[in-house]
Amino acid sequence: MKLVALLSGGKDSCFNMMHCIANGHEIVALANLKPSESSHKYELDSYMYQTVGYDGIKYISECMGIPLYQNDILGGCIVDGLDYVPTKNDEVEDLYNLLLKIKTEHPEIEGVSVGAILSNFQRVRVESICNRLNLKAFAFLWRIEQPKILRDMIECQLTSVLVKVAAIGLNASHLNKTLGEMYDYFMELLDKYGNNPCGEGGEYETFTVDCPLFSKKIVVDEYDVNKYGEAFAPVCNLRFKKVHLEDKTGSCELTDDIRETLLGNSYYKDLEIIPPILPKSNENIIKFDNNDTSGLTDDNNELSIYNKEPYLVLSNVTANNKYDNIEDETKEVMEIIDENLKKNGYSWSNIVLMTVYVKNMSDFNSVNSIYKNYFSINPPPRVCVSVNLSENKNISIDCICNNIPSEKKQCMHVQSISYWAPANIGPYSQSVIFNGCGFIAGQIGLIPCKLELPECDTEEQSLASETILSLHSLNNIVDVLPFNMRNDAVYCTCYVTKSTYFTYVQEEWKKSMNSSIPINFVCIPNLPKGSKVEWQLVLYNKNNDLTVYTDEEELELELELDDIIDNETNVKYDKRRDLIEYNHDEVGDKYDITTFGLRKTTVFHFVSSISLKDETVVYNKETLETVIHNLLNSLSEGIKSLHIKDNAIQLQVFYLDSTPRSILHKVIHKECEIIKYYQSDKSMTPSISLIPVTSLPNHGLLSLHLFGF
Repeated sequence: MKLVALLSGGKDSCFNMMHCIANGHEIVALANLKPSESSHKYELDSYMYQTVGYDGIKYISECMGIPLYQNDILGGCIVDGLDYVPTKNDEVEDLYNLLLKIKTEHPEIEGVSVGAILSNFQRVRVESICNRLNLKAFAFLWRIEQPKILRDMIECQLTSVLVKVAAIGLNASHLNKTLGEMYDYFMELLDKYGNNPCGEGGEYETFTVDCPLFSKKIVVDEYDVNKYGEAFAPVCNLRFKKVHLEDKTGSCELTDDIRETLLGNSYYKDLEIIPPILPKSNENIIKFDNNDTSGLTDDNNELSIYNKEPYLVLSNVTANNKYDNIEDETKEVMEIIDENLKKNGYSWSNIVLMTVYVKNMSDFNSVNSIYKNYFSINPPPRVCVSVNLSENKNISIDCICNNIPSEKKQCMHVQSISYWAPANIGPYSQSVIFNGCGFIAGQIGLIPCKLELPECDTEEQSLASETILSLHSLNNIVDVLPFNMRNDAVYCTCYVTKSTYFTYVQEEWKKSMNSSIPINFVCIPNLPKGSKVEWQLVLYNKNNDLTVYTDEEELELELELDDIIDNETNVKYDKRRDLIEYNHDEVGDKYDITTFGLRKTTVFHFVSSISLKDETVVYNKETLETVIHNLLNSLSEGIKSLHIKDNAIQLQVFYLDSTPRSILHKVIHKECEIIKYYQSDKSMTPSISLIPVTSLPNHGLLSLHLFGF
C-alpha cells in the first residue's frame, strides 16, 4: 500500500516509517506542519504537533528522496477533549487540509504513517482525518513497551538526537545526544522519577539525523540553545544554525536483520503452534420430532423489551416486511431500534453493546453500509455472527442501552493498524466501560498488523493459530483498560464454526484463565472473514463503578453478601476476585443440568445448560417443555441462593436450530413468568433473546445466559 508519512522529524515518525516498509508498504510523500512565519515562533504549544526541529525536515526529505509537503499551523486547540469532530479553526483542520492536498496530487495514496505510541489524543485525531479522506492509519508503535521501542531503534540503526528537554533529571547538557548515549540514563529516570522512556509525557523531543532509509546522513555543525522554565526542570531546546549532509555507502534499504527486529513485534511471528487432534466429525443428531409441529408457524413478532432505568434492552429485532435485498431489511431493523430508543427516552449514543445475527455472512459488508449510518464517532462494541434465522429473516439484532451520561462512559475505538490488537473491521469500538462494567467487542484470530487470518496448511493449525491470536488480542485490549482479565471477567461467549472445536477452545480458555466464570460455548454456521472462533467478554470491577451509595446502602450490601456466604448452599466466596460463586449440578436418567453463576456486588451472571444422555434422541414438544421447566427451575434456585432481588435485564437462550422457534418462544416466556426473585412475588421479566445454534457441547439441548446489574 502507498502511504504518506506524518513527519515531525522525531524518532517516532521516522521509526514508524521503517515499520511500514518492513510490513510491505511504500512511503511516497512526507507531510509536515510548521509554525507560520507570521507567528515568529520556533516552537508552538501544541497538543498535536512537534515543531522543534521543523527547519530540518527538508533535509530528511532530501535524504530519503521523497517529496515533502509542508503547511503552516494556523489553528489552535479548540476541541481539547479526547473525542474529535471537525471544528473550524482547530489545528487538526490544518492537517486535514494538508493531507487533502497531498491525496489530490497523489491519488494512489491509501494510508497514513503516524508515530503514535500512547497518545490517544493524537491517534483519535489522525484517525478522524483518515476517515474523512478514506485513508487507513498505520501506527505500528502503538502500545509497544517504551523501553523496547528505544532498544529496537538503537538496534535498527536509527540515530536521533535530543532537541528539547523538559523534565526533571534532564538539562541542556543532554541536547544533541543520541538515543544510544541516553538509553541507560532514561532507564535511571524511569526508576527514579517514573519518566516516560520515549518522552510520551513531553519529557523530551528528538530529531532524526540518520536511519537505514536515508541515502545521506545529517550532520549538525552548529546550533543554538534556548533555556526557559524552572531551575529544577528547565525547558531547553536546540535550534540548528549550520547543517550539512554526508553521503552514505550502500543502499538505503532495510537489512534482513533489521526487518526481523521490526517484525518481531508481531506476536504471530514467533507463535509456537501445537495443532490439536480433533475428534471425528460428529454431526448433531439430537432432533426435534417434525411430526409434532403441526399447525405451528414462526412468530414474526418476537421483539422482547426490558425497560427499567438505567437500562433498555431490545432482543430479536427483525424486520416486519419481506425484502429482496439485505440493505433494505437492515434499514428497517435499524429504524425499529431507532423508534424504540426515542419512544423510551434513549438515543444511539446510549447503546453499550450490539449483537448482530445474520443468516449469510456474505452480507457482512452490505449490513455495515447501512448500520454505520446510525452511529457517530464512537459506535458501541459489537458481535456479528451467522445463525440459521427463520426462513423469511436475514438479520436480527439485540442491543443493550444504558442512559449514563456520555462523559461518564469510556469508549475505546482504535482504528489504526498496529501490532497491538486488530483495528475494527466494521463500525464498532473495541470496548466500552460504564458503571464498573466493561463490554469487549467480539475478537477473532486476525493478525493485527495485517488484518488477515493466519495462513496455515491444515484445519488444526488454523484453529490453534486463530484461537491463540484471538485470546491474545482479547488480553491486549483488557490490559489497557482498568480491569484484570483473570480477576474481573464475569461472562464470556465463545462462538465456533464446528462442534469438533469445542474441546480445544475449552482447554485453551482454561489455560488463559486461572478461575472459572460463566461461559457459553456455541457452534454457529459462520463467523466474519471465515474465522473459526470468536470470543465476546464482559468484565466488572467495582472500583470503576461511579455509582454513589450512601453509608447505609453500602452496609446493607455488605451484610447481604455476608449472609449469602454464611447461610446459602452451593455457594463459595472467592476472595481474590471479590465475588460469590454459585455452582449446582443435577444428574438425571435422561439429562444433566448444570448451573453456574457469580455475583460481584449487585452484578450477576448465570449460565444454565442441559445435556441429554442419549445423543441420538428425537425429542418432542412435551420433552422440550419439561426440560425448559427443569432448566429454569435450576436457574431459579441460583437466583435465590445469590439473593437476586431484581434487574435481570436479558436472558439469552441458545437453542438447537432444529427446535421450532414458536414453541420455544411460548414456553420460555411462560416459564419466566413463574420464576420469582429472592423473597419476592415479583416475576422475572428480562428481555428474552432466542439464538439458534447448530450444536452445543456434551449433547446439549439448551443453554441459558441470564445477567443483570
